[in-house]
Order: sequence, then structure tokens, then C-alpha cells
Amino acid sequence: MRIIRLWANCFLLVSLGFTYAFTQENNTLGLFDVLYGETPTEVTINMPLDSVLEGRRTNNYYHGSFSFIGSDGEKISLKLKVRARGRYRRSRCDFPPLKLNFSKSELHRHGWAYYDKFKLVTHCSNAKFTGNSNLIKEYLVYKLYNQISDSSYRVQLLKINYVDTISGKKLIRFGFILEPNHQLEERIQASKFKDFYNMSSDSYDLVNENRQALFQYMIGNEDWNSKTSHNVKIMKPNRGEGAFLVPYDFDFSGLVATDYARPQFELGLKSITDRYFLGYAVGDEILNENISFFISIKGQLLDVVDKCIHLQKHNKKLIKTYINNFYNSLDYLPNIVEQQGRALI
Repeated sequence: MRIIRLWANCFLLVSLGFTYAFTQENNTLGLFDVLYGETPTEVTINMPLDSVLEGRRTNNYYHGSFSFIGSDGEKISLKLKVRARGRYRRSRCDFPPLKLNFSKSELHRHGWAYYDKFKLVTHCSNAKFTGNSNLIKEYLVYKLYNQISDSSYRVQLLKINYVDTISGKKLIRFGFILEPNHQLEERIQASKFKDFYNMSSDSYDLVNENRQALFQYMIGNEDWNSKTSHNVKIMKPNRGEGAFLVPYDFDFSGLVATDYARPQFELGLKSITDRYFLGYAVGDEILNENISFFISIKGQLLDVVDKCIHLQKHNKKLIKTYINNFYNSLDYLPNIVEQQGRALI
């Protein structure tokens, strides 16, 4: 009898495992997709807020909950573990960026895929105007890069009601989440390239590498490095050849121009809005192809800025001027790429 019971339990475990795997394979809808849309999704995060802020220099998780109103009008509440994350911002921000870790079993219970870990970009500064303004501008940069490549992080703007579970203190700020890494990899059919230290330029899809580098130049971002995989994920397609780059973290860019960003003095830059090209010095054929591409999507990029309804009018004007300055420099771009670009090795 005991043997039969053990066999039955094993069969049940195997069946549940098969059902879970089948669900993941056939249902790619995740929590990110549920929250995803053109307008901010309002959510509530309950957590021991003061403890999270005081423990920002550790990787200790704290228990809380995450809730929002579903498409059927019913409240959905999920258990949550939350901690501070990041390097520079963790130590410099009034409110550090957060990592949200959901229960896979709860996600499965709602019929969603297993993507359970989210990066939440927060307002950084407690000054409401400055914090929200910088955050919206960085969110906008991700939306701009979505126009450059489908192999890019999707982002979702959130209106967040933070509630301290100890004191009851409340705080309302904007934030945004990045598409989880595993979901990105499955969507674009690629995986993270692990041995990037031994990569040479001929390992890359140079059209993509140059296009990404031109985008970074356009937004005035020098806080990235493909050789060390700093603020770029080096991805290898599951089928085909040629690694490509997926950029993230744009708070040091001239377009965002946060008050804590500093120019790369070692590159000879004097202002955070100065530009420097950090990609490879590719040949004329690739460069001209990408210059033509950027010219063809100029209207789309400016339209993304115009449609960012939570961005103040004066910031829209400054950003559009900054982008137009890039376009005005296209005649000189081949010389800039040749002079500043890294040698092909």
C-alpha cells in the first residue's frame, strides 16, 4: 500500500511538472504583458519602506505585496520580495532602484508565464518635480531605442503607491519596469553571450553594433562599453551568427541630463551634453547604411517625444533640439567615427 502511495505521489509530481513546463512553452503571456500599455499602470507596493531604504547597501530581501486592478476590474494582489539594486544609484539616490521578485507559483496560478524578476527604475530624487522629470526622460530613451531595434528592452511606466507596512506612510511617484531578461531572450530568440572578454569585432553583427553606437552617440551617452559589457547586454542569436548589443541604463546620457551625472573627463568632455562616439570605426558602406536609416526614422523619433504626455513641454523642446543637433552633425559623422571610433581588431 505504501509503495502504491509513493508511486502515486511521484506520478502527481511528474504530472504537475509536465503541466507547468507545458504552460511555459505554450503561454508566453507574463505579468509584464498584463501591465504593458501606452498609459501608466497604477499599482500599489506594500513593503517595510524604511527598512528597504536603510538596507539599500545589502542584498537582503523584504516581504511585501504588489497589487493592481486587472482588465476585468478586479483587484489582483501578489506576494512580493523586494530589495535595493544597482551600483551607482543605490548609493547616490534618495530612493534607490529596486528589484521585484514574485512567486513563480502565484504567477502560474494566474495563468502567466514564469518571468518572476523585475528591475524597477525609481524616481531617485525625493524632490518630486526633479525625480519624476528625470525618470520620464530615461523612460523615453528606452521608447526611442524601441524605434531603432526590436531587440531592445520594452518598458512600462507605472504610477506607484508606496505604502510602508510598518508605519502606514504613503508615497506616490512614477517608476518603470524593464521587460524581464528571460522574457527578452525568448522574445528576440537570443541568449546572453558569456565569454565577451574574448570577443573581437568580427564576432559582431557590425551593422547592429554601429547602429546601437550611433544611438548612444545621438543621446550623448558615454556610460557604456561593449568590451566589458557595461550597460549593454551582448546577445548571441539562437539561430544565425553575429552577436548584437542591447543597451540599458541611460541616466548618464546628455538627453536625460540628471543632476548627479558627470561627463567623461578622460575623453576630453566638459559637459554631460557633449557627445563622443564609442563604437567601432566601421567602413563607409555600413556607416552610410545606418546614417540613411537614422534619416528615415527621424520623424518617428520626434513623434515619440511629442507623444510622451508626462514629459513637460520645455523638456520636449530641449530633447527635440538635442536630437536635431545630432541630425545636423550627420555630414561630419564619418570623420567623427573615424577619429573617435575604436579600431577594428
